[in-house]
Amino acid sequence: MDFRGINTVKKRLADGTEKIYYYARKGGPRLRGEPGTVEFENSYFESNRIIEVKKTPVILLDLLNKYQRLPEFKNLKPNTRESYLLQVRRIETKFGSMPVTGKLAAARKAFKRYRAELAEKHPQQADLWWSLLRRVFSVALNEGWIREQPNPCKGGGKFATGSRAQLIWSDAEISTFLSLAPPQFHLALLLALHTGQRQGDLLALRWAAYDDTCLQLVQQKSVSKARQNTEVRLRITVAKALKPALDAARSAAEAADPILLRGPILVNSRGKPWTAYGFRAAWRAAVKRAGIANLRFHDLRGTAVVRLARAGCTVPEICAVTGHSLSHARSILEKHYLGFDSQVGAAAIAKLNRAQRTLKVVPKEAVPIGRARWALVTARDLERMVWSGPLTDLGKEFGISDVAISKRARAVGIPLPGRGFWRKVATGALPHPAGVPADSKTLANRRPTKAA
Repeated sequence: MDFRGINTVKKRLADGTEKIYYYARKGGPRLRGEPGTVEFENSYFESNRIIEVKKTPVILLDLLNKYQRLPEFKNLKPNTRESYLLQVRRIETKFGSMPVTGKLAAARKAFKRYRAELAEKHPQQADLWWSLLRRVFSVALNEGWIREQPNPCKGGGKFATGSRAQLIWSDAEISTFLSLAPPQFHLALLLALHTGQRQGDLLALRWAAYDDTCLQLVQQKSVSKARQNTEVRLRITVAKALKPALDAARSAAEAADPILLRGPILVNSRGKPWTAYGFRAAWRAAVKRAGIANLRFHDLRGTAVVRLARAGCTVPEICAVTGHSLSHARSILEKHYLGFDSQVGAAAIAKLNRAQRTLKVVPKEAVPIGRARWALVTARDLERMVWSGPLTDLGKEFGISDVAISKRARAVGIPLPGRGFWRKVATGALPHPAGVPADSKTLANRRPTKAA
């Protein structure tokens, strides 16, 4: 048999004898056994097979295919996986044949250049494209699919920035949509507006979950096999503005075919259940028909949060309706939805104005100073003062000691804050009394009432 490319090297051993070593080629692997043996032939063919494999470069398409076979990708929610597949197709089209066996520093420049082009029209899509590519390379490096080196998509920042405050449905836009959009979308908008739920949860909502007063549902996004999240079960009281629309839709479904009451609440114009893709496409067309720009169905979830906050709801109350966690709801309200909301600010000033109308504001220039002012203080004014701040601060204002103030208060039967009361108020353990005596647990011992 003709073994081509074999390189022979003679070596003189320590005992003076010569030995011949055989290599598949110059710089290649050493061959086992002696020429003519089965071991030598197998070693030769194995070394050449390795050489052929090494000649075939690993391309980016190989990494994408391997990543899509991982449980991490297969366990994604259908909507998330669909959006990822769109980015996978973009990567395959533009960089699928790119070799990834060498250094990837030059590839980073090409990736960033394409990402910037994509961000000109679709900044959020560009960020998702970049994050997916970064994840693929991260897995490839951790699994040993490519040689160890820095991730070419590490860092990079984001193109999609800005507050969601500009993406809130106004009352005028809601009215316009209800007047111009097809009827099958009216109930969808009202449900999202008064429950704050996601599109997928509302499309899955069935008539069996409605009992005339409440809607019961389990949020789909909270249930994940991969992350093992705890499911969020909600029981949402139906708002007065939503109930007539729900009752009318149920009556229409029952009149058409009672079996429809076993199905979903939201249906298309043919009375059939919506698919996620079909609803998105039809909703975009309805929004465009109504002349509303830059608003999505998911923005109704944020609008619901804002409307509840403007109505004076606390964060726990908002979470009980929308299903957000407390920390997530606070983050949303602070960072995105309410940031510098003018209506919330106006409500705060209105509350301040109402509170100030109950206070008797006396200009300091209109009354004598020091001990002369102290002589003019009435029993009612004294009670308000001792329950507005520490006695030491009050004493400094009138130029007398806190002991003198407490003696006069006890003489007229005014209860005093207990020891440590103002420290607890400062730490938030107790609410500020605002000039009104607190409950008996916080009071000092009273003395018998004397004439003032």
